[in-house]
Amino acid sequence: RPQVRFAVEFGSYESSATMLARREVDLGILKEPIAHPGTATMPLADCGMVCVLPRAHRLAARRTITIDALSREPLVLLGRDTTWRSDLHALLRKVPRTPLVRIETRSTTAACAFVAQGLGVSVLPALLAAQYTHLAVVTRPLEAPIHHRFVVGCPASLQASSLVGAFAEAARAAAEALMEGAACGA
Repeated sequence: RPQVRFAVEFGSYESSATMLARREVDLGILKEPIAHPGTATMPLADCGMVCVLPRAHRLAARRTITIDALSREPLVLLGRDTTWRSDLHALLRKVPRTPLVRIETRSTTAACAFVAQGLGVSVLPALLAAQYTHLAVVTRPLEAPIHHRFVVGCPASLQASSLVGAFAEAARAAAEALMEGAACGA
């Protein structure tokens, strides 16, 4: 639509939810749980965690990666302040060795680029990792009970908008195609 204006903003899921609640933006991609009253959500994608590995890595031959196998590798990890990072650390504490976190970043793009260069392996939600299969990386499911629910968020007052509904449906279709393509290419 010609009257629609787009601005792409980057930030944490929390800051995105705050911007929605304040009506600073009309749409956002969020991860549940959302703790902002006045923000409505529509399902986008549910996924687990995957290990992102260099294509030639010895673990790339496996169908899935265990926490024990992961703990033996140098790690490239995302943000310390995420719930799923806390969940991952809780699982890593159960193995008899201290994992080596070689690189920490807030960028999935940087994490996957570091992995492609052979600097370590990473663990990401499958939906996020699916964007980077064009790099010299493969993804394998992590055998861990960490799951993510991504949603399209909007101010509650806009939930009934046909434009919001159309965006949510298009985003859901794009997420499904992205994850299917990554599964085929992994």
